[in-house]
Amino acid sequence: MTVQEPLYEQSLILMRALAKVGITALIDEATGYQNDRQAQELQNLLAKFIGEDLLKWQKRFPKQYYKEMFRLHNWEYDENSNKRPGYAGSFTMKYVYDLFPESVIEYIKRENPKSISNNRLYRHHQFLSVDIGVPELDRHISKLLGVMALSDNISDFEKNFKKAFAIELERKKKDTEFKKKQKQNESLFGSYSFSIFLIAVSILTFRIFKS
Repeated sequence: MTVQEPLYEQSLILMRALAKVGITALIDEATGYQNDRQAQELQNLLAKFIGEDLLKWQKRFPKQYYKEMFRLHNWEYDENSNKRPGYAGSFTMKYVYDLFPESVIEYIKRENPKSISNNRLYRHHQFLSVDIGVPELDRHISKLLGVMALSDNISDFEKNFKKAFAIELERKKKDTEFKKKQKQNESLFGSYSFSIFLIAVSILTFRIFKS
């Protein structure tokens, strides 16, 4: 995926939004309704269309998030640079996405797999739903920022994180345990079914030879 591809896709989205607004404006002009329409309404309509299509391209993690991450790890932070160590992704996965329901994360990882270069083509948040997923992510980041700001270093942060997100961590633990038991039950049921099958075959074979 080249750097130009996301820009190209966003340009197409903008063109579609403009086209939609243009059609609405032509209808208004033909019916004379444009005289009653507020001057700002067309811009609001444009913003609405762009907002719907471009939401996945919006940044969900503020600069303050990375600034605090760098401070906690005692890394040198450059305000004007977007370069981050590879561990930054692992940090975000551990303290943000790993607290989401396991089924949600499994779906996102499946839809957004790593490439040959061990990178992902998209951001995980681009696969979250607008009505539930994104707002939940925003709330989580806001809470996490508070914990990061109150921590002196990464060790202090890990202690504070466990306290602040105790409920979420407990829920995650139960979710993981449930998934594990579910897989064990499925495996046990599979073995049990196979055993029943072997017994049935043995009985059938015995009857055939007996007859």
